[in-house]
Amino acid sequence: MKKSMIPNLLTLIRICLVPIMIILSIFKLYYIVIVLAIIGALTDLLDGKLARAWHVTSIIGAKLDDVADKTFAIGLLLCLVFKYNSVILILLLEIVIASLNYYYYKKTNHTETLMVGKIKTTFLFVTIISYFLNIITNNLGIINNGFRYATINLQIICIIKYYLNYYRLTHKLTVEDSIEHKRIMNDETIIVKSLDDLYKIAKKDD
Repeated sequence: MKKSMIPNLLTLIRICLVPIMIILSIFKLYYIVIVLAIIGALTDLLDGKLARAWHVTSIIGAKLDDVADKTFAIGLLLCLVFKYNSVILILLLEIVIASLNYYYYKKTNHTETLMVGKIKTTFLFVTIISYFLNIITNNLGIINNGFRYATINLQIICIIKYYLNYYRLTHKLTVEDSIEHKRIMNDETIIVKSLDDLYKIAKKDD
């Protein structure tokens, strides 16, 4: 097997683990789910590091890793929903975020990682880990609630930020959109000697 294939193979393993974990959760086999979740987390840790160490990074690999991360996170939340109803809102918001990211990318062909998105992802996985730990210890209710509320708030902020980013990319102002330009065009007392003059005046309010 070529070295270049190993990082992508690890990423695919993470995706393939998701349906298995969901089926096991339906049958309440949560301890096996936890083991598989740890394996999935290890593939997430290794695939990027190996790709960079072996200089085999690629656009396809990066996109596949992004899809795997979202699929894995949503899959873990689905596993928890069968035991904890309190996770449902986090799951729904995460599906909304993933759908918006895909929609915005198809519309603008532009991807941008926001800091609030990174923070949200960190809190999301910490929340997921705390819920799985609670299955083992059954003593983390207060901690779970704290991380859950923080994650929900961050998810809502992410949705707003992603929309504002999308709006900014799809509604770029031109000179003709300028308020000053419109005033000039409607004011017969202003004499413009050249197009350069018009451009300079119109740009004053930018």
